[in-house]
Amino acid sequence: MATIRLAFGFEWGYPGTGPFVLGRALLIDRLGWEPDTAVTLDFEATFTSMLPDEFEIEIEGHVIDAWISKRLTAGALRSAGVGGR
Repeated sequence: MATIRLAFGFEWGYPGTGPFVLGRALLIDRLGWEPDTAVTLDFEATFTSMLPDEFEIEIEGHVIDAWISKRLTAGALRSAGVGGR
């Protein structure tokens, strides 16, 4: 596994490096392994960048698990040729 060091901390509420780093950490925490960069970019675009831009936020694990489950289901359907894109 490669170690990536970034000068950015955890941030959210906008598209960018900080929300990507947060998204990666959240996914690693929930999955127990580091997902592919494309998955993390999708999570950043559809989850961490969309969080309210407040000083403190609290995210319950089941919310992240639901995102993961939805993405896995969508990916399986695409692989089977069901649905768009």
